[in-house]
Amino acid sequence: MSKIAFDIAILPPENIQDICVELCNKYANNSGQLRLNKIDNLTHISLFMGMTEKNDLPDMFERVEKITNNLGTLKLELETLKKINNTHFFVVKKTPELQNLHEKIVNELKDYKAKNTTADMFFDEKIDESTFFWTDNYITGSSFQKFWPHITLKGCAKPKYDDLPKKFIADKIAICHLGDHCTCRKILWETNLKPNT
Repeated sequence: MSKIAFDIAILPPENIQDICVELCNKYANNSGQLRLNKIDNLTHISLFMGMTEKNDLPDMFERVEKITNNLGTLKLELETLKKINNTHFFVVKKTPELQNLHEKIVNELKDYKAKNTTADMFFDEKIDESTFFWTDNYITGSSFQKFWPHITLKGCAKPKYDDLPKKFIADKIAICHLGDHCTCRKILWETNLKPNT
């Protein structure tokens, strides 16, 4: 495999991860999808999805490092718990700061736009067709004005969570190897954002 499909994502803090993983375990569905965990199916908020040659990974890491180098921690908020087409997710409030970060990353890395992705580019052996669609169409379908920050609750059926809205501070951005259903399966690179003074 010379090409790899990736996701640049915010990894939320431990308490938010715990909520998401617990919901996926407590309200597990029978889809057979790998549920969120803290090892190889990470809770995340996607900022950009694309593909790259493995040899170009260091260049991509460096470019994201430059964007995030002087970026302080992000004040974020889980707004609501929604369901679309049998998929449940937390909607993350789209703040100007979050929108700006997303747009900077997309503009800087648009040459890594995914096109005609194939299963061998992903972490998992079997890939649902919808995964190719979302990865290949991220810029046109989920970017700029269409950016909708969220946390997908994988393998979850009818979750209930009432403690919303829920504010949190995010201090980690990672580049992950994409898996089936656009999961973050393996961290390829990560950085910690500087605490705000």
